Amino acid sequence: MKKSTQIAIIAIVVSALIAVPTLYYFVYLPTIPSPLKKVKLLMGLPPEQGNWEWIYADYAGIYEEEGIEMEITPTRGSHTEVLQAFLAGESDFLLGGEDCIRARLMGVSVKVVLLTGRIPWGLWARPGIESIQDVKSIAVGHGRGTGGHILVTEYLLRHGIKPEDVSIRFMDMAALAPALLEGQVDAAVVSARIGLEALRSGYKLLFGGAEEFPDYYAGGLSATEKTIAEKPEVVKAMVKALYRSLVFLMEHKEEAIEYAVNVLKLDPEFATFLYEWHYEGKHIGEVRIKPDIPVEGIEYTMKMLAKYNDLEEIPVEQCIDTSFIKQVKKELGVS
Repeated sequence: MKKSTQIAIIAIVVSALIAVPTLYYFVYLPTIPSPLKKVKLLMGLPPEQGNWEWIYADYAGIYEEEGIEMEITPTRGSHTEVLQAFLAGESDFLLGGEDCIRARLMGVSVKVVLLTGRIPWGLWARPGIESIQDVKSIAVGHGRGTGGHILVTEYLLRHGIKPEDVSIRFMDMAALAPALLEGQVDAAVVSARIGLEALRSGYKLLFGGAEEFPDYYAGGLSATEKTIAEKPEVVKAMVKALYRSLVFLMEHKEEAIEYAVNVLKLDPEFATFLYEWHYEGKHIGEVRIKPDIPVEGIEYTMKMLAKYNDLEEIPVEQCIDTSFIKQVKKELGVS
């Protein structure tokens, strides 16, 4: 065999040895789907409460499209219990911004990574009550220093009423609606869950939280600083999935209501009411849900939580990390 032929054969063999791993790493491997990242989420918001974006993202496959294998566990625990479970690692993310902000003010290493919602509830009064001046007793959930207590107190003060002149009764969330409907109190802080029934039965909405306090934000997604530092790709994936789910629901009313009726098994009229309450603000005077709220949106919330919990205020940037939503909006071409 000629030397030139040998050299040619060697060159071909060497080229093949180089090409095979190159093809494997740069052509074959990228076609293999990356393993989904497992995420645990405690869901304390039943479908009849609204806020469908969390479960719709699972139903529509949005979590999976963003590389997340979602495990949603329903819970009826209080906000405090859910927060404790989150901090103990039982949930990778916390649904909500208000609890995270209060925890951050207390020195816990958590941050809001997406802020999406104003207060979802209103102060409803029994038939015969025409204004806050007629109210002698109010049922509030969660306890002192939480959103319901803070904003009810602020509302009383705005109308020249001393909070100590009104009996504010703290109850479990599940007991609020029965307390109002059974006449145990004159008014109660309750969500849209009883809104349709209340309107039909002559109950009066004294104020909607989103309308009366448009600068108080409670809804969103929160994570520990440890998760943000160690799993930034998971945080971004969650923010993107939630953002996409919210935008779809807000832009597709008919499909959203069909989902609530056919999948969540809600009554059509009630599903429509819930949608309009949460995503359009028709019954509370102000759109409650937004896909993204600027960082300035939590300043008032932080001030109120600090004031009513005897805590020192901290810079807003220590409460919220906006880097993920900025990345997500850039990827989606949203200005």
